[in-house]
Amino acid sequence: MKRAAFYVRVSTVDQHPETQLRELREYAEHRGLSVVQEQEYVDHGIGGTKARRPALDRMLEDARRRRFDTLIVWSCDRLARSTKHFLQVLDELDSCGVQFSGVMQSGGRSTDRYMSTTNSCAKRSRP
Repeated sequence: MKRAAFYVRVSTVDQHPETQLRELREYAEHRGLSVVQEQEYVDHGIGGTKARRPALDRMLEDARRRRFDTLIVWSCDRLARSTKHFLQVLDELDSCGVQFSGVMQSGGRSTDRYMSTTNSCAKRSRP
């Protein structure tokens, strides 16, 4: 069974990450992916323009250690707000052999080089 991880970010402390997590858990369950709570990376109250975030940094470190096979996010703008940062994260995940899936992009389908998701996210992200 493939091991999946979630990355969730909410910008303000008033927002609830559980909303995104609930949908991600459903998504993973319907696809037969295994997710353990340690692989739910949540940055709460942190804006997306910051390239360094505690949960994002932990997730990338765990990707380097091959602790999961697929990273799932609710939406690409939760991962990064600039195209440059988004592509850097995708490149790092790819170099670690980790697949990427954005639930709200492309119906949640991943591709070999993530191009459909990348194109969709690049249109939505800030310059």
